[in-house]
Amino acid sequence: MTAFTPQDAYLKLISLGRKSAATDKWGIGLSGNWVWRWKDRIDQAFMKQFQEPGSMPSPKRPHDMALGAAELLEQQEKACGACGAKVAQTFLTDGLSDAGLAEPPEDAAIIQTDAGFEVFTTAHLRAINPDPNTLERLAAVHALGDIWEMGGRPKAV
Repeated sequence: MTAFTPQDAYLKLISLGRKSAATDKWGIGLSGNWVWRWKDRIDQAFMKQFQEPGSMPSPKRPHDMALGAAELLEQQEKACGACGAKVAQTFLTDGLSDAGLAEPPEDAAIIQTDAGFEVFTTAHLRAINPDPNTLERLAAVHALGDIWEMGGRPKAV
C-alpha cells in the first residue's frame, strides 16, 4: 500500500457554454474560446480510449494451478479470461450480427417453471489463483452479477 498524497493544485476546466470555457490552476483563472478548444481536445482524447480497444496481453499462468487446468489450457487455443477479457461492445455485436444473431444473447437465461420464472447462469474462470476456494468465490460473484443484472434473486450458488 502506498499513501495517497493529493496534488496541491490541479487543473480545473469548466465549460461555460457556447464553446467557451474557464480554467484555474494555482489560483490563476483564464477563460475564452481557446480554453474550450483545449478542454475539448483533452475530453476527446479521454473518451477515445473507451472507443478503440487497446491490445491486452495474455495473463501469465500461475505456477500452481487447479488439477487438470494446465491440460485443459493446452487443448484450447484461447481460454476465457472472464469479464476483463471481453471485447468491446461494437466488435461483439458486429460478430454476432455476422453470425446471424439479431439480438446479443444474455449472460443468464430466464426459464419458466411450474413455480414461476427462474434465472440460471454459470461462470467459468481461468485458474488465476492456485487456491480453489478463492476461485470458487470469484466464480460465484461473477455468476451472481449475471443473476442480479437480469433482475433475479439468488437461491443457490
